[in-house]
Amino acid sequence: MNVFSIDLLQKYFPSIYVNMKRTTISVKGFDNTQRKCIGYVTMPIEVGGKFVDQKVYIFKINLPYNIFLGRPWIHKLRVVTYSFHH
Repeated sequence: MNVFSIDLLQKYFPSIYVNMKRTTISVKGFDNTQRKCIGYVTMPIEVGGKFVDQKVYIFKINLPYNIFLGRPWIHKLRVVTYSFHH
C-alpha cells in the first residue's frame, strides 16, 4: 500500500488533490492503531528515471517520509528481480 499525507497532497499537488476519490477503508498500522483512509489518488511516481502511475492512499497523518511506497511499484518498474522475493 502506498501512503501519502493529506496535508502534503494539498500543499504540493493541488491538481491531483481535486481528483481524489473517497473511500471507506481502514488500515491497521504498525503500532496496531486503526486509521481511516480519506481517499486515494493516482499519481506518477519516479524511481531511477522511470515513471509509473500508482494508486496512493491518503491519510490525515504525519509521516516521517514524504511518501511511503509499498511493493506494487517495484513490480511495475521491474527494478527487483523475481528471485529476490524467494
